[in-house]
Amino acid sequence: MSLGVSSQTVIATLLAQDLPVKPPKTQAIRALVAAWLLFAFIVGAVYRSNLTAALTLPKYPPRPETIADLVKAFDRISMPPFSKVMIDDFRSSSTPVVKEMGEKMFLTSSVMEALQRTRDGRQAHVGWRTYLSVLIANNFILADGSAEIYLGRESVRQTLTAWPLPHDAPFKRQVDVIMVAVLEAGLYEKWREDILDAIKKETRRKQRQTRQEEEESKSSGDAGGLVSALSLVHMQGPLLLVLLGLVSAVLVFVAEKINGSECNFRETWVLGTVG
Repeated sequence: MSLGVSSQTVIATLLAQDLPVKPPKTQAIRALVAAWLLFAFIVGAVYRSNLTAALTLPKYPPRPETIADLVKAFDRISMPPFSKVMIDDFRSSSTPVVKEMGEKMFLTSSVMEALQRTRDGRQAHVGWRTYLSVLIANNFILADGSAEIYLGRESVRQTLTAWPLPHDAPFKRQVDVIMVAVLEAGLYEKWREDILDAIKKETRRKQRQTRQEEEESKSSGDAGGLVSALSLVHMQGPLLLVLLGLVSAVLVFVAEKINGSECNFRETWVLGTVG
């Protein structure tokens, strides 16, 4: 086998084509060709599947998840009205990224308005994670369960929370043991996820109910000029025209068959008489 034929065979098998030459008769070469065909099949299948996935799957731009991404992506960052001390701390920070974030921060009077502006892509909002999660689950959940806005992975500042107890309370040790057990078991996170799931389900239920009411109002609002769905009564005319056309086609077909058989019979009779 020449070099040109060998190159053609290799390229053909990689492109999922048949062999351009007859298979060899030597057993060693047959084993080599079989191994190459198996290799070409695996490589070709993997390449085509990856290429199809790369061409069909949508590519979304990377979304901000860290403080550096937040500062780079947005020019304005809002915070609740009681966060002036935190903004001053950010602006006086020795870290350049945190300091730049503090320069872009401002106080907002309404968290909902800030989240709506965040949804429109004009700014970002920094607040308490659990509170923002509840607001998003109540107001920004779509029918398919996805949210219009999201929470970043990195926290701007870690805050501590505590239970207020009387000074030198005798039950403080027991409370500490219970709180440590609850934290180590992950009950707080479990309760938080359960609450958010319940809020999301309720929000989707209200959206489905609102959509059904709108559809019912549209279907029953013929007098108000709303569009209604077509029924069998509206389609009686077109269906009768289709039935009439089918009957006419059958009659024409029968007439052509009868006319054709008469012509064949006459031709056969004339030929028999002449013969």
